[in-house]
Order: sequence, then C-alpha cells, then structure tokens
Amino acid sequence: MITNDIIGKYVDLRSATVEDAEFALNIRHTPKAMKFMPSLNITVEQQKSWIEKQRITEGDYFFIVFNKNNERIGVISVYDIHDNQGEIGRWVMQGGAFESIESKLLITQFSFNVLKLKKLVEYIYPDNVSTLKASQLFGCKLNKIIHDEERNLDFKNLILQPEDFKRAEAQIIVILYNC
Repeated sequence: MITNDIIGKYVDLRSATVEDAEFALNIRHTPKAMKFMPSLNITVEQQKSWIEKQRITEGDYFFIVFNKNNERIGVISVYDIHDNQGEIGRWVMQGGAFESIESKLLITQFSFNVLKLKKLVEYIYPDNVSTLKASQLFGCKLNKIIHDEERNLDFKNLILQPEDFKRAEAQIIVILYNC
C-alpha cells in the first residue's frame, strides 16, 4: 500500500517505489542482513515486480528509510495486516543507532496511531541480538519459539501491544530527542 511520508528528526519513511528496487534488494544482500534474514534469490526486475504488487496490496506497507541528507539507508515494513494485528519486519538498516531506532519508532507509531492495530508481531532469529534488544526496548514480549523445518532454524515470536509500547515510547523519546 502507498501512504504519506512519515517524517522524523533523524529519518523519513517513504513508501517504496520501483525505483527503489535495486537498493531494497542490495541492502537485503549485505553480509549482516543475510546472517539474519532468508536469502532472496531474485533479480532486480523481480524485485520491481514485487514492489509494484506490494504497492497495491491491502495491509502491506513497505518503506524506504532516508536520512536527512535524502540518502536511502534502510527498509522497514508493517505487513500481513488482518484482524487488527500486523507483522513488523523486513527491517534492514545501514544508518546509525538513532536512525535505526527512530525508523522503528516511526513505523510502530504509524501502526498503532494511524492503522489502529491492536497487536504487532515479530519473528527474529535468536542470535540477532541487536534486533532482539531493540524489540525489547519497544516493549515486545516473547510469545514462543517457532522452529522452521525448511530452514532448520528457530525464531523468536515476539508480541507488542499498544499499552506496552506506550510505556516504552516515553523512554525512547527521551533517548532520541532528549525531551
């Protein structure tokens, strides 16, 4: 789906366009990202086609993260939205800590305040320590461990509800904006 840009102090989120396909594909193929995400064995043309479809898919928001120099530094999504819940993921950043945390803050605020979701879920590799710490900072709670037979990997399934996020949001705002 396409939505208005989301503007922050350190980063802005913009709905992905086909012109972002090569960037989106390349950032997923960095060594850090490949360590914690399933590999995509697709071409740039296939990524363009996916973005075209994603832009009209109800309940799927895929953003490119820009720094304040208007440089693309990441991707993040909320998707698979149904029954007042969605999944946050596809989060790959090349920016600094404040940029990374603010990108997640902005999409979480968008999910709860604009989309009015009642629950967000995440699936994270247990050894992806930095993403797990960020999710815990936001108030996510471990729901269960899920084993993916196909890839022979375990994932941590985390849940975030608005009331848990609201408690964490104030602390995150102080950290990011010194308010």
